[in-house]
This record gives sequence, C-alpha cells and structure tokens, in this order.
Amino acid sequence: MFGLDRIQAMVALLTRSFASFGLECDDMDAFAAAERQGPTAFADLFGAHMEKLEHLCCARDQVPLFTPLAGEMMCRAVINCPDLRAVLERSGRFSAIVAGQEHSSKLMEEGDLVRFEFVSRYTTKDEASLLNDIVGLLYHLSLMSWLTGETLEPESIALAYPRPPRSSPLFRIFDGALTFDDPRNALLFSKATLAKPVIRRAEEIDGIIEHLPYNVILAAIGNRGMAARVRSFMTSVLRQGQPFPSESAVSHAFAISAATLRRRLRQEGASYRALRMLLLREEAERLMQDRALTLSSVAQRLGFSDDRAFRRAFKAWTGNSPSALPVRTA
Repeated sequence: MFGLDRIQAMVALLTRSFASFGLECDDMDAFAAAERQGPTAFADLFGAHMEKLEHLCCARDQVPLFTPLAGEMMCRAVINCPDLRAVLERSGRFSAIVAGQEHSSKLMEEGDLVRFEFVSRYTTKDEASLLNDIVGLLYHLSLMSWLTGETLEPESIALAYPRPPRSSPLFRIFDGALTFDDPRNALLFSKATLAKPVIRRAEEIDGIIEHLPYNVILAAIGNRGMAARVRSFMTSVLRQGQPFPSESAVSHAFAISAATLRRRLRQEGASYRALRMLLLREEAERLMQDRALTLSSVAQRLGFSDDRAFRRAFKAWTGNSPSALPVRTA
C-alpha cells in the first residue's frame, strides 16, 4: 500500500509545508530511522508533525479540527457494514453529523465509476492544506483496504487544487490518474471495488485505535491469506444474523470460482469444511454464553434443523453437552 517512494514523497511535502510557516521539520534521515523501527514508530513521528500542521492550517483558515476521537467513532460506525459501498454511504452520514450536511462526504454515480467526494475545509490552497487533504483521502483509502484485507487503489483521484509543477512530490504519492481544479476532492472507484465485502470484526478496531489515523495510512497493509479472509468473511456474515454462507456464496463474494477457492485454501492447509466447522463451534460457544438466548434460538441462528442436531454437533465439537453452559433450554 505504502512503499518507500510514497513515504519519501509525503515527507518531502511535509518538510516544504512546514517551511511555508517558517518552521523546521525533522529531516528525511529522522523519518528513515523511524521507518526502520517499524510502522508504529514512523506513524508516531509523522503523526506528530501532521497534527501540528493541521492545527496551523485550521487556525489560519478558522476551521474546526478533525479529532482522533471522530476518526475512531467513524471506524466503529462502519465496521459492521456488509461491503464498501455501505461503508462509504455510512461514512457520509457520519460526516454530516460531525461537519454538517454542507461539508459532508458524498457517494455519487459517475458513469461506470462511483465517486466518493469530500469538501476541503481549507480556503487557502497551498501545499500545506493540500497535504492535509491528501492525508484525509489516504485515510479513507487505507481504511477501505484494511476493512477488506486487500490493497485497494482508486481508478482516479480528483483534487480541488490547481495543478502543481510536474516536479511536485504529489505525483509520486498516487498511482491513479490525477485531475485538478475540481470543485471537491474525490476518490473514484469501479462499482466492482465497492462490492467487496468487509471482513474485519468490531473487536479488531482496538488494535488500530491508539495511532489512528496514521497507522492506517502509513502501515503496509498487504494481502492477508485466503483462509484468514474467508474466516473473517464467514464471521461477519454470522454476526449479522445471516445464514452461514455456502462454499459457492464465499467464492462469489471473493469473485473467484469455487475450484479456485478450494485450491487457494488447500495451499494454506485449510478447507471450506474445516473453516465452517471451526467457526460454527466458536460462534456456538460465544452464543451459548448469552443467558438471553435459548438453545433453540442458538440452533436456528447457526442453521441447524432442530435442537437435537445442534446438541449432537456441539458434543462432537467440544465433548460436552450444551446443558453444561448457561444458555436456557426453553
């Protein structure tokens, strides 16, 4: 997601932006040393500079800050969405609450593409405000990648800024085509990209909260293994109260054939059958701790035909009868 060339370009823009305010910024050697220590160290150093730059730009243009708490709450608001389209639609509603309808993000159809656009908070159009807006775009892009477990790139990026000189570090940050002088900043995606399922779970947010948003922006996301992605997808479906997905439903969600799904899982020493059994057991044990549920409701939520079939399966998984757990039998 974020290679060395992009990191160097971001730092170059950061250094120039600090200079525009007459301030000194850590040099590339300091950022390189932090990068060698790992994504967290780099996120800490880069984040401290970006927060200072955002305060300067917001004070200059007299606009409100986007706080880390707002970023966390947005993550928690979208984590249970089924796919990226729903994520961006809910993100837009969240931003309307935080920033007002006029300044909210919006999802719009644009021919064969879908446009996710943002109003820039800044009236001053220089490299400092541009960098802050770029970080906002990258935050959403990286969050989408994290939610799907895939490295995503937009089809194109629109910026509400004049075209800079070709030598600008900006052109090394984005792989997609850039357009300028747009009324709003925007990321444009194919409709297929927005159909990708969310495979992360709510409890995973706790692992990224501390350094939001810069760990999501700057850490290498990479592709997770197929078994981990399938497992997360299955869990997400179950947690939404939907029937357990069949093998064909899983392969369809990842836009591959059932044969390809089986082959990729086999290469990782896994199978649909084994993952299904593992997840049914885990979900059964989780639901059985809920005193508000009956045995029949647990069996029904997990797709069993009746209580007896669930009892047999539960005993085969755990060696124990469901009666050993606090769930009610009626």
